Amino acid sequence: MARRKSKKIYLYFLFIIVLVLALFFASKLDIFDQHKPIIELEDTIYSNLKNPVTLKVKDAQSGLSHIKITLKKESGEELVLSDEKLNKQKELSFQINFPKLPFGQKANFYLLQIEVSDSSIWNFFSGNTNLKQVKVIVDEQKPLINIISNSYQIEQGGAAAVVFEAKDENIEEIYIENDKGRKFKISPYLKENFYAALIAWDSKEKDFRAYVIAKDKAGNISKERIRYYLSNRKYRESK
Repeated sequence: MARRKSKKIYLYFLFIIVLVLALFFASKLDIFDQHKPIIELEDTIYSNLKNPVTLKVKDAQSGLSHIKITLKKESGEELVLSDEKLNKQKELSFQINFPKLPFGQKANFYLLQIEVSDSSIWNFFSGNTNLKQVKVIVDEQKPLINIISNSYQIEQGGAAAVVFEAKDENIEEIYIENDKGRKFKISPYLKENFYAALIAWDSKEKDFRAYVIAKDKAGNISKERIRYYLSNRKYRESK
C-alpha cells in the first residue's frame, strides 16, 4: 500500500517537472509568442485627403497573420479599407488612401481602426491581437503666407532681408528656399506668426530666386516668391 502511494507521488512530481519543462521550452518558441503585434501610427494624425498615410505593423517573433483597416465616418458609416491575410511577415508597410469627399460635403474628422493579429498559437490558437483607433483630423486648407516687407535689391554674392507672415492652425514647418534647393533659417519677428530672415545669393550662381514655404501637418503646402531686383556682378578672379 505504501509502495503504491509513493509511486503515485513520484508520478505526480514527474508530471509537474515535465509540465514545467514543457512550458519553459514552449515559451522560447515563436509559436507561443505572447506579445501583441506593434502598430506604428500616432493616436491623432492630420490628412488633406490627397496624400496617403503610411502605416507600419510588425511582429518580430511569430510574424503577422491578418490585418483589417476600417474607416469610420462622423455619420457612423463604416468603410473597410483593407481586410487581408498575411503570410507571417515580420514587418509590413501600408499606404492608406482616404476617400475624397463629394463636392459640397465636409468632414471634420474620421476614426481609423486598425486590427492586427499574429501567427502565435497562444490564446487557444487564435494568436495575439492588437486593436488601435486613430483620430484623423481633416485639413484641406493651405497655410497663409503674406510677404510684409523685403529688401528692394539683392546683389550676386550679397544678401537681402525679408519679413513675412505665415500661419495655419496645424503648422508644421516654415522655411525659405532658393531655386537651387538651398534652405535658409527664419527667426520669429515682433509678434506671433511673423518671421524675418536674411537670404544669401551665391557669387558662383548667375540666377537667383527665393521662396517662403509653409507646410502643415496634413501635408498642405504654400509657396510664395520673394520679389527682388537682381543685380549681377562680375567678380575679379585671382590666384
